Amino acid sequence: MRPAWTQADPTPTAPIVSTVQARNWVGLYGDSSLDAELAVCVEAAIEKVASFLDYRIEDTAIMDFYPAASDRALELSEPGIAEASVAVKIYDRDGAEQTLADDAWSLDPTAERNTVILAAVPQLSADYRYPLRVEYTSSLEHVRGPAVAGRIRAGVRMALAWSWRTRGEPADPHLLDKSLTSMLAGARIEPAVAA
Repeated sequence: MRPAWTQADPTPTAPIVSTVQARNWVGLYGDSSLDAELAVCVEAAIEKVASFLDYRIEDTAIMDFYPAASDRALELSEPGIAEASVAVKIYDRDGAEQTLADDAWSLDPTAERNTVILAAVPQLSADYRYPLRVEYTSSLEHVRGPAVAGRIRAGVRMALAWSWRTRGEPADPHLLDKSLTSMLAGARIEPAVAA
């Protein structure tokens, strides 16, 4: 069963680019006087690469919500999940929130999308529209692996350098797109084609 809806919040615990890294990449070694302007360029670079790839590239806290149903297989909305970051929560028949024990579910990473398999269908509250949710963290390394994650970080570095160099000036964004296409070839997740 696919989630009825998903809530995603980027977590600040593991930024893809630290302020110190960004300063060094643009040649401001230790100079913090332009940090506010640099932060805008970092955000623009991350957004540009994420938009180019069409998926999140920062660690993201995800909550997938499911309606009451008899299906034990809960497909997650995001790929690349570490089992240690998963928690399955329900509102039981009495309306109390419960976290299912680790032996009450398992993660099936072999499916096209990661899927949580419940050991048994829990007794859920009828008072909630979505009494079942799965909380987890999606991270770049788990989604694409360390080699591709390194290329994506390099793409962010290139986009940051371009953004910093062209700030306040008219620039052709297609030049950056061409460079990203070359650097990140194969890093996009292509949609499955129906047979």
